[in-house]
Amino acid sequence: MKKLALLVFMFCSLFAIAQQQNEDIIYLNDGSILRGKIIERRDDGGVKMIMNGGREIVISMKEVNK
Repeated sequence: MKKLALLVFMFCSLFAIAQQQNEDIIYLNDGSILRGKIIERRDDGGVKMIMNGGREIVISMKEVNK
């Protein structure tokens, strides 16, 4: 029973780590850091991103540091 509990714990830990690595990170010129998933690259050079909280935003590349 202890082995099963340990196996489940390890599986859940690995799953949580894998989920965290699938996010995109954008650093802005003002020092802000945005975390979420880029869903669209726009013709005007900006990007559309869904934040980790579910909010959707559009960022101009003029605002992006890296």
